[in-house]
Amino acid sequence: MGTITIDHSSRVEIIDPGKNLSIADKDHCNSLLENYNNCITHILGLLQFIEDRKSKFAEKYNRKDQPFSLNQVDEAIEKLNEATENLTLSLIVKLENYFAKRYCLVFDSLILETSRIDLPPFSSYHKIIENIASQVGSDFLKAGKEQIKNRFLKCFHKDRLPSLKGNKITIADFIWIDEHYGDKTSLCSDHNSAIEKLMHALNLFLNDTTELPQGIGEKLLNWKSILNLPEHHPVFPDVSFKFFKNRRIDVLFSSATIARRFWNYYKLEIIESIIHENN
Repeated sequence: MGTITIDHSSRVEIIDPGKNLSIADKDHCNSLLENYNNCITHILGLLQFIEDRKSKFAEKYNRKDQPFSLNQVDEAIEKLNEATENLTLSLIVKLENYFAKRYCLVFDSLILETSRIDLPPFSSYHKIIENIASQVGSDFLKAGKEQIKNRFLKCFHKDRLPSLKGNKITIADFIWIDEHYGDKTSLCSDHNSAIEKLMHALNLFLNDTTELPQGIGEKLLNWKSILNLPEHHPVFPDVSFKFFKNRRIDVLFSSATIARRFWNYYKLEIIESIIHENN
């Protein structure tokens, strides 16, 4: 692994990576970048100190005036270089996770295109934002809403079609149930991604946001631990779920009017015809 070149004339600069980022997004990015910059500056200072004195270490080593070998100096440089790379990778992951969660986005990480070897410190978060925007577009909120809708609609197939009955939407073959010893039942941990997509679809319809309210994600985790099938399980103020052993789920709304609005919002009446056409 090579040595990172330190350019003191190029300090980390906080810039605006995209006009469509909200003030909250910019503040979050700037905060992470500032913390990253503080750590990088400290490590690069140590690297500069060691590099400046490496020749002196060599002279002392040749005279046997120092108690450690030059290999230890090289190892220290290697560790500091690895630390800067790990900090940069951590910045990428933190920012990508932030936007993925805030806007319910799915995209390929910049890390997939970035080599760990000689990964230079970032001077801004612009490259991270550009990578996301190149895949989903510059309007993250719009992209997140579209992805939520598309992922939900892709849940359906010829054996998993929704039906509207009053204040209830029934979906067959939508869940996976685990039955344990005794009376304990739970949702299967590995095969219930459709439930999460349904919850995001409901949240977008009810609250016009891509972020799930606090505590909603915990409900799914609890159901994967233990699930009381006969009960109605509240999810949102106007929505509850009822689960069945035959893998059916009922989405119960507080009124038939809201159920119909959700049905129309996602155009569920044409799902069956679309699936039949694709098959």
